[in-house]
Amino acid sequence: MVDEPRNFVLLRELEQAEKGIGDGRCSYGLKYPDDAMMYRWDGTIFDPHHSSSENGFYSLEIYCGDEYPKKPPTVTFTQPLRMSGLHDDMCTVDFSAIDGLKTWKSSYGMAHVLKCLYSHIVKHKPRSLR
Repeated sequence: MVDEPRNFVLLRELEQAEKGIGDGRCSYGLKYPDDAMMYRWDGTIFDPHHSSSENGFYSLEIYCGDEYPKKPPTVTFTQPLRMSGLHDDMCTVDFSAIDGLKTWKSSYGMAHVLKCLYSHIVKHKPRSLR
């Protein structure tokens, strides 16, 4: 089996992001349109509880390194949260603690990551530290 080049995977994900994912609870897109290597992305997860987020949604920064999609992206909430599944900085997602992300597969993408995080938020009701 031949691995698909990183940029092909990311171009497909960009196209998917522009069309929208699922029912609109999550979205993502390229942070800088002139980022030819497509390293930095922004993500949004709408707050199912309408209580613990700023303005009804959570903002995330997604970094797809050179090893993506073989290795998962780094996903960071832009505001600190009190919620399981985050590293000590209370912003960076600990994939090993999130259902659906514990064992990373290169077939996963950013849409899958956001959907898993949405489910985690529904289950764990985070609290903002601001």
